[in-house]
Amino acid sequence: MIEHPQPPKKNHTTHLLPLIVLGVAFYQPFGFSPDYFQYEYFFDTLRQDIPGTIETSRFEPAFKYLSSLLVLFFTSDVLVFSLIATIAFSIKLATLNKYACGYGLLIAITFYTFRILPLHELTQLRAALASSFIVVAFFLSCSDQRKKTFIFLLAASLFHFSTILVAPLILALTFKSLKNPRTLALAAAIIYITSGLIISIGNQYFPSLQMYETNLRTSANPLSPVVILEALTAIASLAFWKNLTEPMRRVIILQLFGLAIYYSFIDIPVISSRGRELFSVLWIFFLSDLVGRSPWVQLLGGAFVATSIALSIYLYFILDFFSPYYFS
Repeated sequence: MIEHPQPPKKNHTTHLLPLIVLGVAFYQPFGFSPDYFQYEYFFDTLRQDIPGTIETSRFEPAFKYLSSLLVLFFTSDVLVFSLIATIAFSIKLATLNKYACGYGLLIAITFYTFRILPLHELTQLRAALASSFIVVAFFLSCSDQRKKTFIFLLAASLFHFSTILVAPLILALTFKSLKNPRTLALAAAIIYITSGLIISIGNQYFPSLQMYETNLRTSANPLSPVVILEALTAIASLAFWKNLTEPMRRVIILQLFGLAIYYSFIDIPVISSRGRELFSVLWIFFLSDLVGRSPWVQLLGGAFVATSIALSIYLYFILDFFSPYYFS
């Protein structure tokens, strides 16, 4: 069963958050994200020819069908964008409300708002939806509900193909025999060695993967400050292993695998970055359990959150990640 520092209670103060996300996504106060215009074009194309667009679009099937449903009822592209963002955020928030409470919940939401929300709900809608189902799947996996975990991971993969990098590992951690350190180290090595084969197989089932591979401009940054921060935090957490809850331990294991995937596919930035980001979302479970841990673990978690917020403010808002201009 899931270990908690204190029993979860209903959190009424978070009910307004989806409305805030809806408002931010709709009014775009920070400017338009780099991905906004491709989604706007996609929604416009759907309105003109839903069957043809579904057949030819590189987007994953579940996202295409959800978008098709929304454009039938709403003529505003930014509203459709905002509704999808709100759906993704609401799924995560509902799951967190079941898992955490009090200060743990506040810490997790604060981290998510600065670190993940600008990148997912305000930019990468497909990844936002996929990560929502991954969050639910992880929550279920902590109580070893394998069938439900599999169903939600399958749903996630229908919104973003990068889920195939995360799903097997989340499922594997529901089996005690697969938590052996030697087994995990061997699995990480296999991922690294067979990365080329994984890409080759993926090309057969996800046409967009081949497009990403053949349109490379540069490799992902091996010294990305965000990646280094997560790596240092995960490695440092190993020193306090006995003081971590079972979900916290699973998160650390998954973060280390996420790093292995990042560097295995570093020459394909979309794969390496998207894959790692889907792992990064799961930090919210680690942070939710900080309350009641040892002072050193709380200090580590606090430093991680504070540094993540500072980096996010710099990367998303100071460096003009969002464009203030609208190009029609």
